[in-house]
Amino acid sequence: MKLLSNVLFQFNGLNGTLSSSIGGMSNLISIDCEDNYFYGELPSSLFSIPKLQYLNVASNMFSGSVSSDIGKLIDLRYLELNRNN
Repeated sequence: MKLLSNVLFQFNGLNGTLSSSIGGMSNLISIDCEDNYFYGELPSSLFSIPKLQYLNVASNMFSGSVSSDIGKLIDLRYLELNRNN
């Protein structure tokens, strides 16, 4: 899965926490999990994906603060966090 570049599972009714193992997918360019039932905090490993350009986690049940490590995502061009707790 290290060659995977896009994870798109929006509008599926998925629930649970977002696994910290997602940070090991170093070639990810986009993550879109909009409109599901994910909850808890965003895993800090998410902010160590060096090529990430697009992150949409809107319309879930994520809670807590966004880590200052988000600043490590120097290629990030699109970020959507709205409609969470």
